[in-house]
Amino acid sequence: MADTFEAAPENFVSHNTEFGVNLNYSPLEIIDNLRLYGFNAFAPTSTKRRQSAGMVCGLSRYSPKVYGKIERMKPIRFL
Repeated sequence: MADTFEAAPENFVSHNTEFGVNLNYSPLEIIDNLRLYGFNAFAPTSTKRRQSAGMVCGLSRYSPKVYGKIERMKPIRFL
């Protein structure tokens, strides 16, 4: 990293980490059946602009999220 970004590694701070998993079936099957993470409930994800197809469980130090990436992508329109 030091060579690529021309900065000392001790100056880097990671704010978010994301793990992705590819499944061979519809992520909506999982999303529709999410209820709890421990004793904490999942809630629909949303942004200020729109509702998205996913669920999030907001915890104090991290927030597990489950969403279908394909459902989030906008269709490509050809002219």
